[in-house]
Amino acid sequence: MASSSAINLFGSVVHDSQPPTATGINLFGTVVHDAQPPTATGINLFASVVHDSTPTTATGINLFASVVHDPVQISGTVADITGTVGNPATFDGTPIGVSTGSVNYQWSWQSVPSGSATANATFPLPDSGSTTPVNMSGNVGLWHFDTTSSAAISPTASIGLIDTFGDGWHGNNFVNVSVNGAPVLTNITLPAGTGPLWFDYPVASGDAVVVTYTAGSYPHECKYDLNDATNGTGVTFYNSAAPPATPYAFTAGTVVTPDSSGQGNDATINGATQVAGRVGSNAYSFDGINDYITVPSTGSLQIASDISIAVWIKADSYAEWESIIQYSNPGEAEADNYLYNIAWANTGGDIRFFWEYGGGSNVWTDFNTNLNTGQWYHLVAVRNTSEMKAYLYVDGALFSSQTYSNNPTGGTTSQLRIGADSAGYYFDGTIDEVVLWNRVLSPLEIDQIYFFQSGSCASGSVGLGETFSFTPDVSGTYSIELGLTDGVATPISGNVDAVISSGVTPITGTGSIEGVVWELTSETAGASVIEGNVWELSTETAGESRNEGVVWELSAEPLDKPSLNIPDIAGTVGTSSCFYATASYTTTGSILYSWEWTSIPSGSLITSGSRTGFSGSGGAYSEVPTGSIACYLPDITGSYIVKGTFYSDTGSGGGSFAFDTATGVESGPATPIPCIESGGANPQLILGRGLVINNYLNLSAGRERRADQVPFKLGIKDRLGLRNSDFISTPSGSIPTYCTGSP
Repeated sequence: MASSSAINLFGSVVHDSQPPTATGINLFGTVVHDAQPPTATGINLFASVVHDSTPTTATGINLFASVVHDPVQISGTVADITGTVGNPATFDGTPIGVSTGSVNYQWSWQSVPSGSATANATFPLPDSGSTTPVNMSGNVGLWHFDTTSSAAISPTASIGLIDTFGDGWHGNNFVNVSVNGAPVLTNITLPAGTGPLWFDYPVASGDAVVVTYTAGSYPHECKYDLNDATNGTGVTFYNSAAPPATPYAFTAGTVVTPDSSGQGNDATINGATQVAGRVGSNAYSFDGINDYITVPSTGSLQIASDISIAVWIKADSYAEWESIIQYSNPGEAEADNYLYNIAWANTGGDIRFFWEYGGGSNVWTDFNTNLNTGQWYHLVAVRNTSEMKAYLYVDGALFSSQTYSNNPTGGTTSQLRIGADSAGYYFDGTIDEVVLWNRVLSPLEIDQIYFFQSGSCASGSVGLGETFSFTPDVSGTYSIELGLTDGVATPISGNVDAVISSGVTPITGTGSIEGVVWELTSETAGASVIEGNVWELSTETAGESRNEGVVWELSAEPLDKPSLNIPDIAGTVGTSSCFYATASYTTTGSILYSWEWTSIPSGSLITSGSRTGFSGSGGAYSEVPTGSIACYLPDITGSYIVKGTFYSDTGSGGGSFAFDTATGVESGPATPIPCIESGGANPQLILGRGLVINNYLNLSAGRERRADQVPFKLGIKDRLGLRNSDFISTPSGSIPTYCTGSP
């Protein structure tokens, strides 16, 4: 439909399809759009305009009646799926047809088969300003409370200067270190390279250490590490941001918990004790008397503009002004102002969001939350300075909002405290996962953060996207709920199932794949035999099974499991022996066999691992047979082990195959009777095939000697054709010996 305009309209206009532009001027009736116009304008409107979905731009001027935009329309079907154990399975929510920018997708396991380790989980927020799976842009402080380290102790500590680009610090970037107010390192820098370049300084437990960074050219490449021993050989307890926050102060020997935002705002523990956490492994418990955590004053935490603060709390008791988190300094000067403070408003579990402006003038917004003791809550306080409005969210949902009159000012000498404020009001209870952003979080973001950390989020690919993948560990039915909300309408949800079969047992390691049947999923032109190809498995195996030629990708869906049987055989040296293969299969297509030696007796001219040494159909012992019969000529005694492969090509880039091995046990021929050849100048005693003993003396006619009386010499000779009259006399008489024919 082209653009639609209504001028001086006294009736109704109805659009079943979307006009690119819809304009109403001096409208006295009704305009209805079943689909969303990108631009909708009403001027001097005296009646109603209804859009079933929200137009990108909607403007009303001199409006005397109603404009209604329905919220995001959510529809579509998410299908059940099937799969096999050990192979990734994916639920697909894209048919819903809305993006994660306008709707939260939340996947949560409802039931899993007995014995499965699949479960919902609680996830810490991502570090270093990551934007997935939760958008942490604008994050200036993130304290998980899961790990700690000790700040430097006596007798010597060190600082290591680092350049992230790798060419040293340029243009007067310097660091100074003081201990108890006295300089110990002055204007140190990194002349070249990446570093770290370590500088040692003396320090004792309890010393006040201050590190000051002076920025020059390319400060975003400069950072430093602090270590509790000489030359960086101990524990690194602090990693600065790039560029470093300055000044950074700590007390030697104190316990530090790191800031994971990437801003370097590490926190010092003062009396609070680690306990089991609500998110992650640990939280901190505060006694309500003198326990607290501090973070030095830095520019990234001096937030007098938009701010969002998230924290998990479990209170043991309440008292007015006891602070959960605040940024201030003792005193009434503007530099000491509270820039933000979340505290108890009374003894009834109500929350106060508080700050100061000017010379200590107060702004507070109280929320009648009536929170219970002994129960975990997720709180998010938001200050929107352009709206002049404060919001409080409890467990992901907006509790209330309040307008206020003044934004904060000052606070340049203040510092961050967790579990106490600068006036000596201490929190009694447990705190976990403290987070600060220098921006306003949207209701969708807050809802998603709570779901992410609530313990209801499905483990797998993390259940926050339009699709969700997991790897089933046992067979059975996995039921998952998909919930969707746009932050305006009532959330909707529904369950889908994954029915998982045991499937083929996954192959592990890099060994053989005999006995397992795989369906080919890759297209290969003219490939008809398995030998000479590499088979790559898609069942999470380590490495590849073979290492020759073309790569095939295999899925874990078996075909009809053909079998191959090759019986063992027995034979004699010098006589042809044959292996006979019998295959059982139901697939159609070309049928091929291949043969390969896997073990050969030592000394044989046949080579182990080769595919020659067979007679095949042509009779020559140098062929590679492709039929079900493979013959060979054993040349020494022992066991000849062959591997046969059956392959059925379906003609569509796929097929099936099977393996078997067989052994040919070869013995030698009967040992011929030794004889002497007397027709030549060198009489010879034939000991066996190819082995003769030569006597270099002529025997006299009619003279008899026993075999043990004739001097012989060992040599090598082929088979001899001897006369029937050749014989040797032995002590028991003359015995004619026939040496012609096969030995």
